Amino acid sequence: MSLVFALRLVGVSHLLQPPLTALLARRLGLRKAFASLPPVPAQIAVNMGVASIALPTCLGCLLAAFADEVVHGGAMRAVSWLLAAFWIWRLTRQQVLGRQLPRAWHYALTAIFVVQGPLLAALLAWSAGWLDCRPSGQGGWHAGQCSRAHWLTAETVFSASGCSL
Repeated sequence: MSLVFALRLVGVSHLLQPPLTALLARRLGLRKAFASLPPVPAQIAVNMGVASIALPTCLGCLLAAFADEVVHGGAMRAVSWLLAAFWIWRLTRQQVLGRQLPRAWHYALTAIFVVQGPLLAALLAWSAGWLDCRPSGQGGWHAGQCSRAHWLTAETVFSASGCSL
Protein backbone atom coordinates (compact mmCIF):
# COMPACT_ATOMS: atom_id res chain seq x y z
CA MET A 1 0.00 0.00 0.00
CA SER A 2 1.42 3.37 -0.94
CA LEU A 3 1.65 6.28 1.46
CA VAL A 4 -0.68 8.36 -0.75
CA PHE A 5 -3.28 5.57 -0.72
CA ALA A 6 -3.00 5.20 3.09
CA LEU A 7 -3.50 8.97 3.52
CA ARG A 8 -6.52 8.83 1.19
CA LEU A 9 -8.06 6.04 3.28
CA VAL A 10 -7.59 8.07 6.46
CA GLY A 11 -9.15 11.08 4.72
CA VAL A 12 -12.14 9.10 3.45
CA SER A 13 -12.65 7.64 6.94
CA HIS A 14 -13.78 11.11 7.98
CA LEU A 15 -17.00 10.49 6.06
CA LEU A 16 -17.98 8.17 8.93
CA GLN A 17 -18.35 11.17 11.27
CA PRO A 18 -21.74 12.56 10.14
CA PRO A 19 -23.73 9.30 10.12
CA LEU A 20 -22.14 7.94 13.29
CA THR A 21 -22.70 11.24 15.08
CA ALA A 22 -26.35 11.25 14.00
CA LEU A 23 -26.81 7.69 15.28
CA LEU A 24 -25.10 8.43 18.59
CA ALA A 25 -27.03 11.68 19.03
CA ARG A 26 -30.27 9.78 18.52
CA ARG A 27 -29.23 7.07 20.97
CA LEU A 28 -28.22 9.63 23.61
CA GLY A 29 -31.24 11.89 23.05
CA LEU A 30 -29.20 14.99 22.25
CA ARG A 31 -32.01 16.66 20.30
CA LYS A 32 -34.21 16.58 23.39
CA ALA A 33 -31.34 17.80 25.56
CA PHE A 34 -30.64 20.71 23.18
CA ALA A 35 -34.35 21.58 23.05
CA SER A 36 -34.44 21.86 26.85
CA LEU A 37 -31.92 24.73 26.73
CA PRO A 38 -33.08 28.36 26.46
CA PRO A 39 -33.47 29.42 22.78
CA VAL A 40 -30.15 31.22 22.25
CA PRO A 41 -27.97 28.63 24.04
CA ALA A 42 -29.86 25.89 22.16
CA GLN A 43 -29.02 27.50 18.82
CA ILE A 44 -25.40 28.01 19.85
CA ALA A 45 -25.17 24.33 20.89
CA VAL A 46 -26.62 23.23 17.53
CA ASN A 47 -24.20 25.52 15.63
CA MET A 48 -21.23 24.18 17.60
CA GLY A 49 -22.39 20.62 17.03
CA VAL A 50 -22.70 21.10 13.28
CA ALA A 51 -19.32 22.86 13.08
CA SER A 52 -17.59 20.16 15.13
CA ILE A 53 -18.72 17.57 12.60
CA ALA A 54 -18.62 19.54 9.36
CA LEU A 55 -15.15 21.08 9.73
CA PRO A 56 -13.15 17.91 10.45
CA THR A 57 -15.19 15.97 7.86
CA CYS A 58 -14.40 18.57 5.19
CA LEU A 59 -10.72 18.63 6.18
CA GLY A 60 -10.65 14.84 5.96
CA CYS A 61 -12.11 15.04 2.44
CA LEU A 62 -9.40 17.56 1.53
CA LEU A 63 -6.79 15.17 2.91
CA ALA A 64 -8.18 12.41 0.68
CA ALA A 65 -8.33 14.68 -2.37
CA PHE A 66 -4.84 16.14 -1.95
CA ALA A 67 -2.95 13.22 -0.38
CA ASP A 68 -0.23 13.51 -3.00
CA GLU A 69 0.38 17.14 -1.95
CA VAL A 70 0.64 15.99 1.67
CA VAL A 71 3.37 13.53 0.72
CA HIS A 72 5.34 16.09 -1.28
CA GLY A 73 4.98 18.88 1.29
CA GLY A 74 3.08 22.10 1.18
CA ALA A 75 0.20 23.75 2.94
CA MET A 76 -1.95 20.63 2.93
CA ARG A 77 0.60 18.80 5.07
CA ALA A 78 0.35 21.59 7.68
CA VAL A 79 -3.47 21.37 7.58
CA SER A 80 -3.19 17.60 7.99
CA TRP A 81 -1.06 18.08 11.11
CA LEU A 82 -3.83 20.22 12.57
CA LEU A 83 -6.36 17.52 11.71
CA ALA A 84 -4.23 14.84 13.39
CA ALA A 85 -3.82 17.03 16.49
CA PHE A 86 -7.59 17.54 16.69
CA TRP A 87 -8.24 13.77 16.58
CA ILE A 88 -5.50 13.04 19.10
CA TRP A 89 -7.21 15.50 21.45
CA ARG A 90 -10.56 13.86 20.69
CA LEU A 91 -9.04 10.43 21.41
CA THR A 92 -7.91 11.58 24.85
CA ARG A 93 -11.40 12.95 25.53
CA GLN A 94 -12.87 9.62 24.38
CA GLN A 95 -10.99 7.87 27.15
CA VAL A 96 -12.84 10.05 29.68
CA LEU A 97 -16.25 9.98 27.95
CA GLY A 98 -16.01 6.33 26.97
CA ARG A 99 -16.97 5.12 30.41
CA GLN A 100 -20.36 6.79 29.96
CA LEU A 101 -21.08 5.33 26.51
CA PRO A 102 -22.16 1.82 25.56
CA ARG A 103 -19.07 -0.37 25.26
CA ALA A 104 -19.45 -1.01 21.50
CA TRP A 105 -19.68 2.73 20.81
CA HIS A 106 -16.63 3.41 22.93
CA TYR A 107 -14.51 0.81 21.13
CA ALA A 108 -15.70 1.87 17.67
CA LEU A 109 -15.04 5.56 18.31
CA THR A 110 -11.67 4.81 19.89
CA ALA A 111 -10.63 2.81 16.82
CA ILE A 112 -11.73 5.58 14.46
CA PHE A 113 -9.94 8.28 16.46
CA VAL A 114 -6.73 6.19 16.60
CA VAL A 115 -6.76 6.01 12.78
CA GLN A 116 -7.56 9.69 12.34
CA GLY A 117 -5.18 10.93 15.06
CA PRO A 118 -2.03 8.95 15.95
CA LEU A 119 -1.97 6.90 12.74
CA LEU A 120 -2.39 10.03 10.63
CA ALA A 121 0.41 11.70 12.62
CA ALA A 122 2.68 8.70 12.00
CA LEU A 123 1.91 8.81 8.26
CA LEU A 124 2.64 12.54 8.23
CA ALA A 125 5.92 12.02 10.07
CA TRP A 126 6.83 9.33 7.56
CA SER A 127 5.93 11.58 4.63
CA ALA A 128 8.13 14.32 6.12
CA GLY A 129 11.07 11.93 6.33
CA TRP A 130 11.09 11.93 10.12
CA LEU A 131 10.76 8.16 10.24
CA ASP A 132 12.93 5.70 8.43
CA CYS A 133 10.39 2.97 7.77
CA ARG A 134 12.70 0.50 6.08
CA PRO A 135 13.27 -2.92 7.61
CA SER A 136 16.36 -3.11 9.77
CA GLY A 137 18.89 -5.88 9.37
CA GLN A 138 17.59 -7.63 12.48
CA GLY A 139 14.12 -8.30 11.01
CA GLY A 140 12.32 -5.37 12.63
CA TRP A 141 11.49 -1.74 11.89
CA HIS A 142 13.42 1.19 13.28
CA ALA A 143 13.07 4.91 13.66
CA GLY A 144 15.21 7.29 11.65
CA GLN A 145 18.25 9.11 12.89
CA CYS A 146 16.43 12.28 14.00
CA SER A 147 17.32 13.43 17.48
CA ARG A 148 14.67 14.66 19.91
CA ALA A 149 16.02 18.23 19.61
CA HIS A 150 15.77 18.07 15.80
CA TRP A 151 12.13 16.95 16.03
CA LEU A 152 11.19 19.91 18.17
CA THR A 153 12.68 22.75 16.15
CA ALA A 154 10.37 25.16 14.35
CA GLU A 155 12.59 24.83 11.29
CA THR A 156 11.86 21.09 11.13
CA VAL A 157 8.11 21.58 11.43
CA PHE A 158 8.00 24.33 8.83
CA SER A 159 10.34 22.60 6.39
CA ALA A 160 8.37 19.36 6.74
CA SER A 161 5.26 21.30 5.81
CA GLY A 162 6.98 22.67 2.73
CA CYS A 163 7.19 26.21 4.13
CA SER A 164 10.30 28.27 4.76
CA LEU A 165 11.17 30.45 7.71
